[in-house]
This record gives sequence, structure tokens and C-alpha cells, in this order.
Amino acid sequence: MRIVCVSSAAELSVIADDPDDDRVLEAALAARAAVIVSGDCHLISLASWRSIVILSPADFASRYL
Repeated sequence: MRIVCVSSAAELSVIADDPDDDRVLEAALAARAAVIVSGDCHLISLASWRSIVILSPADFASRYL
């Protein structure tokens, strides 16, 4: 696991119900993340986006810890 600070030039419009969640996707894309861990229902409902898996904290823990 690693932590990366990024800034994104991309402005995505993926989650119409909560556009602020798009910032999470932008950051994950810029960081070339493999996984997003979030308790946000809008993100979790995507399950994956581009090749990024989106997991709840409990699902992440059961898979990786």
C-alpha cells in the first residue's frame, strides 16, 4: 500500500446525484489507483470505474487484510 498526493486537471462528470464524488474519481485516476475505499453509497454503487475497484471499508478489510 502507498499514499500519493495528486492534483488532477481532469474534470469528470460521472455521479450526477453527488458531483462532489467526482473529485474522488479524479484523484484516483490521477494517482493511478487500483482501489478506492469509501463508505459513500454513490461510489460504492459503481462497484468499479475504469479499472479501479471501489470497495467499502469492510469489503476492503475482508479482501486485503
